[in-house]
Order: sequence, then C-alpha cells, then structure tokens
Amino acid sequence: SWYERTVEQLDSEVNLQLFLEAWKYIEDELSLIIKNGSTGLLLVVLSLLLFLHLRVAFWVMMGIPITFFAALLGFYYTGGTINALSLIGFVMALGIIVDDAIVVGEESLTQFQNGHSPAEAATMGANRMFAPVVASSLTTLCAFLPLLMSPGSEITEIPLIMIWVIAASLIECFLVLPGHLRHSFEAIQRKSGPSQPADSTSDLRYSASRHFDPSCAMPCGTDAS
Repeated sequence: SWYERTVEQLDSEVNLQLFLEAWKYIEDELSLIIKNGSTGLLLVVLSLLLFLHLRVAFWVMMGIPITFFAALLGFYYTGGTINALSLIGFVMALGIIVDDAIVVGEESLTQFQNGHSPAEAATMGANRMFAPVVASSLTTLCAFLPLLMSPGSEITEIPLIMIWVIAASLIECFLVLPGHLRHSFEAIQRKSGPSQPADSTSDLRYSASRHFDPSCAMPCGTDAS
C-alpha cells in the first residue's frame, strides 16, 4: 500500500502516522448503497419474471442496464461524479425505469392478445401509453427540479441524475422497446400459430371475440338446428 511504501522510504527519525481516514467511511457507505441497489434490482427482476410474460419481462430487464449506461453518459458530460449522493439517485431511479417499460410492454402485450399484428400491437402500446408516461415523468421532474436551484450544494447531483435517467428511460421505452416487443410477438406468433395469442387464458377471450357477434343469439356461423 501507499503507507507501507512511503514508510520504507523515510528516515528512521521520521514517524508517519495515519489519522482521519475518511475514505473508510465513504467506502462503507458506497458498499451499502451498491448492496441495497443490487438487492432491489434482483427483487425487480424476480417480480418481472413472476408477473409478466417471459419475453416481455426479458426486454424490460434488458432496458435497465441500457438506460443506466445512457444516463451515466449524459451525467458524466454534464459534470456529474460517482459518489454516495449520485448512487442514491440511481437507486431511486430504478423504479422509474422499470415502471415506464412495464406500462408500455403490458399495453403492447394486451393489444397483441386482442388480435392485433405484432407491429400494430407494439405501435399501439407505445402510442396509447405515451401521454400517461410522459405526464408521470414530468411530475417526477417537478419534484426534483427545485433541488437544482441550490448553488454549490452537492445534493444537486440527485436531481441531475434523475433528469438523465428519466430522459434515457423515455427514449428507451418509446423508441427501442417497441421494436424488441414486435420481434418477440412475431416469435410468439410463429410458435403458437398466426391466429393464437400469447397465453392460454387469453386464447378463450381472443377466440370468443372473433367468433361471437353480439347481434346473434349464438356464435355466428353455427346452425341453430
């Protein structure tokens, strides 16, 4: 270590003593934040796999590191640094990233299960959820933007990272995610057949909606006799 190498180079009359080792406290704090963030990410991944369709959950999960890397790039070029405060901001932003992608992915899957083509389902999911997701992101920004008005305060890194994470999340879930969902829906369609939706529970709803006309007393195309 630096201390041992320096002591060897000093004369015997010189005594070198370490004090106020603040780096230890910073290291412990960063380790705690990283541990909590990793645990939260793991719980998010498990929740996605439990409640979402496997292919949709996969692309939602893939959007998390992509969004983080894009946000880090913007954060770096605007003067941000990696420290305890900025890492707290990243942990806070984890839920925002997942929420946006889940909303778009679930709506697209619903449209696909209702009988739309993969391209139509992905496009409709993004279009229908654009206004709600953007409105939700703007309300979050309104809560953090006042913190940027504190000149010279280190806490400004939290709203800065939130701005970049929200911007990267919006770009990913509306410009990148729909393309991946389209390919996933096409793969589901090839596997289950062109007229089959994504899961067995939606098969009945999909089949009934195609073959039942409310104006008929019974499913159309059948003979009453």
